[in-house]
Amino acid sequence: VRDFGAVGDGVTDDYDAMQAAASYICANGGRLVYPHGVYRINRYRIDGGPDKNGVGNIQYSNCNNVSILGQGAKIDLKGDFKRTADYQDSGNLWHSYRNAVIPFDMGVSSQFRIDGFEVNGNVDQMTRDVNVVEEGGYGIRTNQCRNFVVSNSYLHHLHCDGIYIAGYHNGSIQVPDSNAYFYNVTSTNNARQGLTIIRLRGGLFISCNFNNTGRTGGAYGNHAPSAGVDVEPPFVASPAPLLAGDLLFTLCSFEENLGFQFVMDSGTVDSTNVVGCYIQKTLTGNGESRNVYLLGAAFARTEMCVFQVANGSLILLHTSDASLYNTVTSAVYANNVFNLTAAGSISSTALSRLPIEFSNNAVN
Repeated sequence: VRDFGAVGDGVTDDYDAMQAAASYICANGGRLVYPHGVYRINRYRIDGGPDKNGVGNIQYSNCNNVSILGQGAKIDLKGDFKRTADYQDSGNLWHSYRNAVIPFDMGVSSQFRIDGFEVNGNVDQMTRDVNVVEEGGYGIRTNQCRNFVVSNSYLHHLHCDGIYIAGYHNGSIQVPDSNAYFYNVTSTNNARQGLTIIRLRGGLFISCNFNNTGRTGGAYGNHAPSAGVDVEPPFVASPAPLLAGDLLFTLCSFEENLGFQFVMDSGTVDSTNVVGCYIQKTLTGNGESRNVYLLGAAFARTEMCVFQVANGSLILLHTSDASLYNTVTSAVYANNVFNLTAAGSISSTALSRLPIEFSNNAVN
């Protein structure tokens, strides 16, 4: 990246160099290396209105068979600006034209690897007008991507999600991303989500940590749902296709997020397994959700996990939405440890109507 003019001293604005390097590697293939250093993006996007500035995300488009390697590199995003309430949508939600640059905006790409980066969104330096929604302040976003790896990376203090896996949609056309592998990735202290999945078929998450979402520091605060991991509905007409599934989370942790630690209740998710993971919710206070865990896939398995919950926190065994009952085929909880201190509890809505197997679990 220094061949394109990046300095990496934490002061110089390396935005132009990073954009040029992304364009080059996508056109030519190979490896893009970020040597040890702090690569500052000292600008932010203003996407509309009279102050529109033409700044975009660091866009990797049609980027195939490439490696993007951070050798101890930190990407430091500009956070000291205000997200102003610029316009309202038809639902009366306030939006801002002002958003941080996404440093890895991956589109229509395959066989790529992102490894060895820290991304700091500096949301603790940011402010916003009351009721402004989150927009697209992500660390990594994928759209129409397949067969890719993200590893050994640390994403924190983004004003939206650490990672956003969207797939593609255009009206009734819905295409999921596919075959994503995440290893040793930590996403923490982000404002809205550690990881959001909208459309993904085939996802393996090993030794990843999704912690402290919503705990951003400073004056910015958080955005709902403030979950560690949230597999969200794709907002298409019912009945929706199964746009996410074949997901495995293993040896991961979900800890002290302001909202759910892990939630999936969309009715559009196929097979999902959570195995050998640690789930903790013990903190209470202003804005804290007591909901801990909800795995509402058609085929759902939670096995060999440890739950440490307290202060009235609630583990939901499956979907809380009766309209989704007909999508549930199997829900298994086996060989888990539930430490339900200080009035924590396990619950299921209309248990007799859902095919739930609860076996060989220790409940303390």
